[in-house]
Amino acid sequence: MTTAKFLLRLAAIDDASVLSTIGIDAWTASAFADFDDGRSDRDMLADAFFQFCRDYAHLITVAWCDDRALGWGAREHDDFRISDLWVTPSAQRQGVGAALLVKLENDIGKAGHRFAEP
Repeated sequence: MTTAKFLLRLAAIDDASVLSTIGIDAWTASAFADFDDGRSDRDMLADAFFQFCRDYAHLITVAWCDDRALGWGAREHDDFRISDLWVTPSAQRQGVGAALLVKLENDIGKAGHRFAEP
């Protein structure tokens, strides 16, 4: 990744596999994994991410750079709540999450909501 500029676009159903991998990798590298203490069935978690990304692709915004998905965010109920924000560990702290957050907040405003809620 050469710059902090990302192409932000809606996900496609065909993106579900790569997006679910980003979600699992981010989950595993995060404080969620420490809190989880290994109790989650990783196969079930991977399946849940995949199904979400496939079923809600129309509500997921993906950050791309150099033809590689780096992260994604979603408004699962298409309302003022941001339900998901996941960035692949190798791209964290490089502005991907911030770019997604700004896009999601702008989309919330354009939808007529006065505020965003995580």
